[in-house]
Amino acid sequence: MAELERASPDSLEIARLKAEAYVRAGRAAELTAELQSHPKPRAATHYVLALIYASGATDPGHGAGDACAQLETAIALRPSDAELHYRLGLVLLSLKRPEQATGPLRRAIELDGKRTAPFLPLAKALHQLGKRAEALTTLTEWALRHPPEAELAAAKGVMDEIVPPFAGMPTSAQPLFLKAAALLEEQDDPVGAIALLQQLGREHPQAAIVHSLLALCHRRLDDASRAIDELREAIALAPSDGRSHQYLGEVYLERKQLAQAKFEFARAIELNPLLERAHLALAQLAIEESDLPGARRHLTIAASLDPHNPAVALQLGVLNLRAFRHAASAEEREQSREAVR
Repeated sequence: MAELERASPDSLEIARLKAEAYVRAGRAAELTAELQSHPKPRAATHYVLALIYASGATDPGHGAGDACAQLETAIALRPSDAELHYRLGLVLLSLKRPEQATGPLRRAIELDGKRTAPFLPLAKALHQLGKRAEALTTLTEWALRHPPEAELAAAKGVMDEIVPPFAGMPTSAQPLFLKAAALLEEQDDPVGAIALLQQLGREHPQAAIVHSLLALCHRRLDDASRAIDELREAIALAPSDGRSHQYLGEVYLERKQLAQAKFEFARAIELNPLLERAHLALAQLAIEESDLPGARRHLTIAASLDPHNPAVALQLGVLNLRAFRHAASAEEREQSREAVR
């Protein structure tokens, strides 16, 4: 790291890796002393000090507040560096100052539109500020920008904060719910799962997720009417949870009720933009309606949410090929008209 730093003294990536190495080695205090004695600190110097202070690896006298000060100094030296704004936003969020965090995070996105990481803490900050719609729009933008797979778990974690999956169910009851889910998915025993879920429903009548899983059980038993009733109950208990709308859309799709299915899928992603099955269903419906831009948008998001699904990649490739051919045909027609003129 020292050799790399000498070759690229202003690289924040190398500086970050060096800071991480010192922290993991238990030598953060040594690096801090070295940086603090530097006669002419650079932006990278303040950046590394901020990372060390934020990590809590130094003495108790330094913490996240000191990290903010160091990052603000670094930004004054290099105001157009997106990484510095991103890290400042993260530290402010860790200090439970979401209103202040949104500015640096938005600035990081403005400065580097290809980087997707700042979208996730920005969505989290917006949610904490009660701006749920903006938070969901931010997650949608994240998914449309082909984020790396490593960010997927963090994105779903933010979504679970916005809409907790086990709302209305105490932690003590969750093992029984998971047992019911395993009976359905792993042992293909919907009847056994229904017995456990009915018990949970009596004990925790406000748990919408119980009704959602009951619906999936009845759907497995080809009882669509009962599944619809359970899903409507789940939606009434948790109107902001998009998953029940997705399941309801799937039931309508099986029954060839396309208009109702499209409405439910659209509502599902409006409430939860990370539901890949809803995006896939909407993409297929859009293709059938010759809405290629709409289909591409949904497939792009689905590919981000399920990067190892070859069917999604194939559909997206075919769609792009169709769009290319359509554009080429349009260009040929325009050239023909120009020739006639």
